[in-house]
Amino acid sequence: MEIKFTSDSNTLLLKDIHPVSAKRVPPNWFKNVPNHCIEQMTAKGCMPLLDSINAGYILKLTQDMQIEYNMFDEEHKKRLSRITFASNKKNIAGLEFGPQDSGIQFNEQVHSTKQLDGENGFMANKNGLKFIFKIVNPWIIKTPPGYSCLFIPPLHREFDYFHILPGIVDTDSFKLSINFPFLFNKDKYKSFKKVFKKGTPYVQVIPFKRDKWKMIIGENDGSEKKGQADFKTTIINYYKNKVRTKKEFN
Repeated sequence: MEIKFTSDSNTLLLKDIHPVSAKRVPPNWFKNVPNHCIEQMTAKGCMPLLDSINAGYILKLTQDMQIEYNMFDEEHKKRLSRITFASNKKNIAGLEFGPQDSGIQFNEQVHSTKQLDGENGFMANKNGLKFIFKIVNPWIIKTPPGYSCLFIPPLHREFDYFHILPGIVDTDSFKLSINFPFLFNKDKYKSFKKVFKKGTPYVQVIPFKRDKWKMIIGENDGSEKKGQADFKTTIINYYKNKVRTKKEFN
């Protein structure tokens, strides 16, 4: 199966922002974990964890982005949040905003948290602002007939200052680029000023086949007993060697 990422010629010139297979950009913490062995069993032996890290493809930021989140502004004598992109050297949509500001004119890159759960709902409070920004993605993503894509924040990454809102798009029929609204992680970072460099992973794209499913609830039929006995008598790599099917995303 093929998944295609297409963009304009200027974007194609910048190899460092091209989408890549997720296995090519593992999280730093995972790279630093010791190898899995009998003497020291580690997370590198957990195939479900590895398969989730390596699933699908990674979209990278296509330009530098500076975020000033809930920083105290001496000139205005209040806390403000700003986003500055390299392409225009100014705040996105020309906005400077604080939690109490009003009268903002929204466009396709800025939305109100009222579109989620109101100004005082869970999502709005987690974000810490009344506004939701959207990162414009230059890539059009195409999958074969019958296949969609799940878009999520990169799994098990340290990168969590902000995260996209997950979604599913029928990329076999949608002909436009997909942009990504994101929320800040106020629960962890009360305020920060940070430059996120182009090439930073920020979206994980996992293609999947659309099937119809029906849930059935029942009692175990006993066939699992052999597997339990086999698992208990295998010292290492039972799942890897006897259960796992290798997934390939190239």
